Amino acid sequence: MEKDSLLKLIEEQSLISFTGKINILKTENNQHIGVVFFKEGDIVDCQYMGKTGKKGLYSLAFDEVEAKEFHKFVVEPEILKESQLKFSYSFDEFYEK
Repeated sequence: MEKDSLLKLIEEQSLISFTGKINILKTENNQHIGVVFFKEGDIVDCQYMGKTGKKGLYSLAFDEVEAKEFHKFVVEPEILKESQLKFSYSFDEFYEK
């Protein structure tokens, strides 16, 4: 993975107790292919390539680690509704799995 990898970005957002989302875009054409949602630094949902929740999050992470896909990331603050909170992982919980 590159220095500005997904895991590094997730860790940074976790450390600052970020609430909002990281949009995942294809590098070659900026097509939106996913999003990771945060609430107060915890990962609370993910949608990636048709997969949602924890399954989407780990599919995205594995694609990054195995360099199957290279992505651009756009971080956006956003107020989340309770209905958007599907699970809650701190960075450490996510990284250990």
